[in-house]
Parts: sequence; structure tokens; C-alpha cells
Amino acid sequence: MCIRDRYIAQQIGITEDKLVSNIQRYGNTTAATIPILLAEAEQSGRLKRGMKVAMVAFGSGFTWGAAIVDCCLLYTSPSPRDRTRSRMPSSA
Repeated sequence: MCIRDRYIAQQIGITEDKLVSNIQRYGNTTAATIPILLAEAEQSGRLKRGMKVAMVAFGSGFTWGAAIVDCCLLYTSPSPRDRTRSRMPSSA
């Protein structure tokens, strides 16, 4: 965890394990930043249905946004059956 993330966790009074960030991997991906992070957090098991999630993002200039939401299932990996179907040629 970078110094900035540690500072943020300390300032808002949460433990560092509850803070996730991906800016160090991708940089500013604008509108995709939060969806990418939510998908990664769920896939790694850090985000689960029913958790309360605070999301904050900053854009270039003075733009920013924040929301607190109750998490629902965001990503589900395709089942083997779905993967097989996606490889089948369509009958068009």
C-alpha cells in the first residue's frame, strides 16, 4: 500500500485492509476506474454481497465524485456451460 493510501486510511479512521486502490497499476482510467476496481475486489474476494462500500474518484482538474452503496453481486465468472456456448458458431 502506498503512502497516500495509508494517509487516507488514517485520516478517515479505517484499517488499511479495508482500503483498495488501483491507480498505481493503471493510472487515471477516468470513468472506468471504479468499475475496474470493483471487479478486481470482488474477484479477489475482498468485496462481497451486502458490504457497504464508499467510492471516491478524482478526475483531471477539479472534478470528483463520491458515493456510499450497499454492494450487490457485481461480477460472475461464466460457467463452463456458458463458455461452451460462446464458442459455438451462431446460426445466422
